[in-house]
Amino acid sequence: MRLLQIIRTLLGRLTARDRNPDQSLPGTNMQPAGTTPATPTRPAPGPQYRPQICCHTGQVASVQIFAPDHLAGDADALLRLGLRQLQRWDDAGLRVPCLSIQLPSDMVRSEAMALPLIWEIDRQEIETHRLIFTAPDDRRHGRNLAGLGLLGRHGCGVELCCLDHDGLALLEDQQIRIARLRIPSGALRDCHLDPGRGQVVLSLLALAEHHDLPTIADGVLSRDEHGFLAQLGCSVVQGDAVAPMLDADGASNFLRENARIQSRQLLQPRPAA
Repeated sequence: MRLLQIIRTLLGRLTARDRNPDQSLPGTNMQPAGTTPATPTRPAPGPQYRPQICCHTGQVASVQIFAPDHLAGDADALLRLGLRQLQRWDDAGLRVPCLSIQLPSDMVRSEAMALPLIWEIDRQEIETHRLIFTAPDDRRHGRNLAGLGLLGRHGCGVELCCLDHDGLALLEDQQIRIARLRIPSGALRDCHLDPGRGQVVLSLLALAEHHDLPTIADGVLSRDEHGFLAQLGCSVVQGDAVAPMLDADGASNFLRENARIQSRQLLQPRPAA
């Protein structure tokens, strides 16, 4: 009798399951036919940040933002995320004078493509002098920098990768704010050991000084390179020698630690003359 009751109970449950395919037997992990178990979705990775350090003070001069893979080439989305993060750092009392963003080549050339960036800057009410836009390294003659120029005329900083004919045209436009000249990473490898590369760096620094421009060395990998550039008078350095690529939390921790070190140095008594 007991066995028959158990069989009837199981048959009843199977019949109910047939009428409702989404229902599984108690105590089992049976899934309806044609379905797969749901998997939790992972949040998309956010931007990466790299602090850029002043050679003279050791303070953070600016922070460059880098797009994750799924936002590659989408400068509008990257700027939007960068401005929000800049506001979070402001709210936390963390000092970030400028945010640096490299634009894709098509946006560098086109005023129409660069215009939405101005709308976003105005919408988020960020002071334009706290933004620096730069173009990818491109040594071709006859480059069109119209989009970069539009942002410069709006009050944003422009970082030039070279002072060729097109770069000089922006420099001569009194309405455009040129923030600095970038020394490319290719000129920096072992510049403290290679006389040829050291001469290239010296020439670029002299050219920047002639036009009263600060400089930034991009991709400094060793302390020796960093020290050499600082001795020559380079303004700002970026690279593994001074700060790694960081996520938002890592960048915030770096900013806190940098501020703590700077405060401690200011409190140290100076030696008597």
